[in-house]
Amino acid sequence: MIRGLLKEIIAEELGATLSKSNKPESNSQFSGRMIVVLDKGFIYFGDIEIVGDTIVGRNGGNIRYYSEPDGGLARLTSHQPSEKTKIDPCKKWVAPFNLVKNAIDIQEGGI
Repeated sequence: MIRGLLKEIIAEELGATLSKSNKPESNSQFSGRMIVVLDKGFIYFGDIEIVGDTIVGRNGGNIRYYSEPDGGLARLTSHQPSEKTKIDPCKKWVAPFNLVKNAIDIQEGGI
């Protein structure tokens, strides 16, 4: 009896969670060239576009390592990477929008 009730409650909660969309109100805040921090610490950059419930980056890459003493991610928004920074280039990457934890605009001269 209790097990059945718990299953119903969990199913209701999961259904409510899965039906909620984390899509932004406006695509304008997520456009242009950006560094995007995803869940689990994955960091990508590129020309950003929102397509449905996904975020798509083009002409960018995955930042595997960046050096905090060299200015960290903030420095990468306005400067080229240092020799210590490790980047895997990728022409296109796609992630569910609900995994986005932070996004930073890239300025002229940045990656």
